[in-house]
Amino acid sequence: MAQQRFKSSISGMRNSSRFDSTVYFQDVEVTDLSPIHRFVKQRELLTTILGAENDSAEWRMKANLVTIGIVSSVETYFRSIIRKCLITDDSSRAHSYRNKVSYGAALFHSPDLLPEALLEESTFLTGSRIVKNINDFTGLQLNIQKEPDLSKALDEYEKVCHLRHCIAHRSGHLGSKNAIELGLETFSEHLEKPIVLTFDAINNVFNICHNLVLECNDYIFESILARTVSRGLWTGDLRTDKKNFKPIFELFSPEPSSNEKLRSTYRIFINHFGIV
Repeated sequence: MAQQRFKSSISGMRNSSRFDSTVYFQDVEVTDLSPIHRFVKQRELLTTILGAENDSAEWRMKANLVTIGIVSSVETYFRSIIRKCLITDDSSRAHSYRNKVSYGAALFHSPDLLPEALLEESTFLTGSRIVKNINDFTGLQLNIQKEPDLSKALDEYEKVCHLRHCIAHRSGHLGSKNAIELGLETFSEHLEKPIVLTFDAINNVFNICHNLVLECNDYIFESILARTVSRGLWTGDLRTDKKNFKPIFELFSPEPSSNEKLRSTYRIFINHFGIV
């Protein structure tokens, strides 16, 4: 006769646990910010959540969580900027016609969110994936060798992503794979030890992520505008060109409502390409 499996209550009493889909979502008002503006607001919110540094387990846990949060904000920026490029820019939209979405997404996504479904399987946790996704969905060929500032920003961000991986998947301890990517000779003495983040360390992470968003935002904006020149859209007169220029400006500007910034950016663009 087979012996029954030994069972104990060593772990303690259980609570009733069932996924209740009614408690996770609420109708909230969402402000339609430009992707870079939203990133800046999220950084400010994470800084507020972190608060002043102190030597406590609670603060160290918050430091870990806001590190995950700022990387998530970078991913949100890329998803949002690509989605809105597909809505705003004809060339990006045409390039993505070949990409596929799931049947469920096609049925239930609203038209302005349907491009988001294209990105369901995409990640933005390495420089190479960011470059590939920008190309795959917008058709912009990002030549890293010719963009040293952007290349450096991508490299530094990838290091932050290794830190984030340790926090999210290894309970905040440095694993060997991540140490190899970061530089094993430098980090070998910290293998399997907890990552301890100070306020300066968090600020360094935030600045790296912010710098990447700024560099990419400039690059995509400039590349999309440059791609329009051959189509003969522009006259050199903002009064005529505003209907085409303003949606692109508002998509990329952290100050989308600034008419002064719009005019100065337009003038720089027109002068650079000699459009009269």
